Amino acid sequence: MFILFGIVGIITLVFVGIPGIMFIIPACAAFANWLGKYNEAASCVNRFKKDGTIDCVTDDFRNGERFLNGRVIRGERYLMSRGSGTVFRLDDVVKVYDRTKQNGFAGDARILLAETRDGKTHELTFLSMKGKDDEDIRRLIC
Repeated sequence: MFILFGIVGIITLVFVGIPGIMFIIPACAAFANWLGKYNEAASCVNRFKKDGTIDCVTDDFRNGERFLNGRVIRGERYLMSRGSGTVFRLDDVVKVYDRTKQNGFAGDARILLAETRDGKTHELTFLSMKGKDDEDIRRLIC
């Protein structure tokens, strides 16, 4: 009887436990990534509410020009990345450019970056490796 329970336990571990762990770890990593982006966007919204400029920002984006299928919005005074939820004042953005990011064995990724006056570089969104976003990038940079 002990051997039977041992065999059932091993079979259960192999067919349920290991695949379950292989699902749980990536799910936890994806949730942690989402939570970080959500907290960053929420703090940005709270900062604008505290400053009393939330209406100005929302009006600016409502009337702003959309680039890259709406992933980046440029208004008269602000630049927003919908992917990261970050909002930058156009006066603070020194330049916007694209770069190929080396990911090792996973393949390369092309990203759109914004450099601010304080010298920091921020990822705005991922771009197509096939070049279909090039026209939007040229219009955004000019």
